[in-house]
Amino acid sequence: MSMLPGKPGLWTWKGNSALGEVNSSEPISAWTQETDPNADYKIHKFLDLNKPLLMQVWNAGFTKAFYLEQVHRPRYYLNGGSAPLFGNFLEPLSKTAWYVIPIIWLPPVAYGSLLAYQGLPSFLQSAAYWLIGLALWTLVEYGLHRACHAHQCALDSSTKICRMLTSHRYLPDNRVGITAHFLLHGIHHYLPMDKYRLAMPPVLFVALATPFYKLVYTVFFYNWYIATAVFCGGIFGYVCYELTHYLLHYKT
Repeated sequence: MSMLPGKPGLWTWKGNSALGEVNSSEPISAWTQETDPNADYKIHKFLDLNKPLLMQVWNAGFTKAFYLEQVHRPRYYLNGGSAPLFGNFLEPLSKTAWYVIPIIWLPPVAYGSLLAYQGLPSFLQSAAYWLIGLALWTLVEYGLHRACHAHQCALDSSTKICRMLTSHRYLPDNRVGITAHFLLHGIHHYLPMDKYRLAMPPVLFVALATPFYKLVYTVFFYNWYIATAVFCGGIFGYVCYELTHYLLHYKT
């Protein structure tokens, strides 16, 4: 079954700059068709969807400007499937169904929250620290997207083209930075309706969450139960974010 965005969803993407350079005079069908891998590569000279994507990004030597222009022009893989990312034994680790997120992370969040409640003087105190963690996750997620992924877009009245004003200002203009960006986030903009790459793989999440885990337990070193409540609140916020993200993609 093909997973393509409807007209409301597409214009939502245009409005919030989820697309890079957008010509508003183009018919909607130009942005909602399944991508012909051969024709797309011939026209745009970016990535060949028939081959593993990650090493293509690494080896291509794209400039930052060209990469960002292309990675924000969405493609739709044939029959709603997932394009190869690694092309080897790592491929399954790059795919995550939405329901895997709550199944894996809600049980430890519930257990940790219970331990925090049992170790703190009152339910209100444990709930307060838990909510602090939830609020901190919101700030961290916003900050990361704002600094590393977000860009602003303005519509040129004469050409009717939406052009990026500021774009990933902290992204290095080299193969390491561009490849890391593609792996962590760019592939999501490049293939926005790939249902198995809308949620972060658990292995990658563990790697990225470990520094925050250590930071929380360092800041609240004086009370393990407080640190646990804060961290569990943050992880719960992450789970809500992933589920909301998936819902918004497929609702629109």
